[in-house]
Amino acid sequence: MTPNQLHIRRSDFTNDFIFGASTAAAQIEGSAKYGGKGTNIWDYYLQKYTEKINDGSNLDIAIDSYRRYKEDVKALKDLGIDSHKFSLSWARILPS
Repeated sequence: MTPNQLHIRRSDFTNDFIFGASTAAAQIEGSAKYGGKGTNIWDYYLQKYTEKINDGSNLDIAIDSYRRYKEDVKALKDLGIDSHKFSLSWARILPS
């Protein structure tokens, strides 16, 4: 069976199975200069070594979950996700 032929449904799992998703701050948070966040090692690294990222992007925006969290939570709900693990940058919690 190829991946395109594989059809997994929620009903294939026990009723107590928890479907979850997780994200990391550097992948989704963005807003490096918004909301009082300080600079962290990843901000510094991507500013100094721009050639390390194929498209030249950085963490200034990412997908901007910091400001769009309500949309993100709605998307998780619409997907039927039961649990979501997320992280915040320490530079947002302790900016200096």
